[in-house]
Amino acid sequence: MTVGQPLRRYMARVEFLACKEAIDSMLAQGFSKKLIHERMISDGRCSMSYITFCEFIRNAGKKAPCPQQTETRPPGSPPVRPQR
Repeated sequence: MTVGQPLRRYMARVEFLACKEAIDSMLAQGFSKKLIHERMISDGRCSMSYITFCEFIRNAGKKAPCPQQTETRPPGSPPVRPQR
């Protein structure tokens, strides 16, 4: 990427996903987010801002919402009412 030019839409996500394994490894080794971002920039592996980089790291730990769990009960049994 060229310096000073904004990234095309969603390219920061593409860059992050391309480096995700290395980022996770460095985080597990105890590197700070700032140091990882600086190293990725100097290696030319990413060109996103530090704030965007931190947002991706924060959101990478979140899991997709689980589908609503259905209650298993025998057919014909009355529904269970929540207690107050």
